[in-house]
Amino acid sequence: CVLALVLLAGGCGNGGKLCGVQGNVSLAGTPLEQGTITFYPTSPESQVPAGGALIQDGKFAIAADQGLEPGKYKVTISAMEGASISPADYAAGKSPVAAPKEKVPAKYNSQSQLTVELKLGRANQVDFKLE
Repeated sequence: CVLALVLLAGGCGNGGKLCGVQGNVSLAGTPLEQGTITFYPTSPESQVPAGGALIQDGKFAIAADQGLEPGKYKVTISAMEGASISPADYAAGKSPVAAPKEKVPAKYNSQSQLTVELKLGRANQVDFKLE
């Protein structure tokens, strides 16, 4: 239900100043089970993200009321696999057996060339098919 509400809230809101964005992310033809997507302004070059969202079951969404300003963005996509630790184990001072490993190739995160342009008055549906 929550995801449906977020998707319906797509487009631009907040007095027409911010844009919502939603889409799908697949890796090697399969929806990315979970991960993160981050949007960085491209002009001027910035190391500070403008916004981001969790990817769950291949889908992500940022509602217009928490959206991004219209413009061009560099996009990074990341998904860690491997060792994870429960909150209870973490609180008990335990650590994962092995460090998590990046599941998504560097060309989509640390060396990303992915870009997107968000526009006012549009649904801003963006899909990423990663190889």
